[in-house]
Amino acid sequence: MSKYSSLLATFVFLGLALACKLKAIDLATNFALFGALSIFCGAYLRGIAAWAIPLFSIVISDFLGDFLKIPGVHNYDFQSMLFNYAGFAAMVGVGHLLRYRDSTEYVLGSALLGSLLFFVISNFGCWLDPIMKYDRSLSGLLNCYVMAIPFFKYTFLSDVIFTLLFVFTHRTALSWKNEYSNVPTDR
Repeated sequence: MSKYSSLLATFVFLGLALACKLKAIDLATNFALFGALSIFCGAYLRGIAAWAIPLFSIVISDFLGDFLKIPGVHNYDFQSMLFNYAGFAAMVGVGHLLRYRDSTEYVLGSALLGSLLFFVISNFGCWLDPIMKYDRSLSGLLNCYVMAIPFFKYTFLSDVIFTLLFVFTHRTALSWKNEYSNVPTDR
């Protein structure tokens, strides 16, 4: 598998993720591509690039969205945002588990695990966010998680759909590349 093919695919998928986040392509709230991008980068990129590309892109797009006043793209309390970024980092880690195992079952399992980790981590940060005004108690934390369940539907669906799309598009492109690069020419 060519690292350049994976890097090219990453930047194509990153462009789609940015277009959706910055509302050039308008999707439902929490129906986003950065979770799937994080899993894809963890699975197909190596070294610091696997972590830096998705996380740096998410941070920059948050600040850009906030600066441009794009509805639905804004920064909450800094501490809360760190938990969001930690959730995406966990998804990169889940992508590492996917390496060399791109069967449908593993891809679906990775998307589910990544979504659940993001849900738990990011909503813990939401509970800590003073803007959200949750009680600093176990019942306040549980209430925060319960209130987040409706948003999880779109997060989960987008993670599953786009992780499958990214992985299988990349795999198909690589198989086409390999198939047609071995075709003899009539010279």
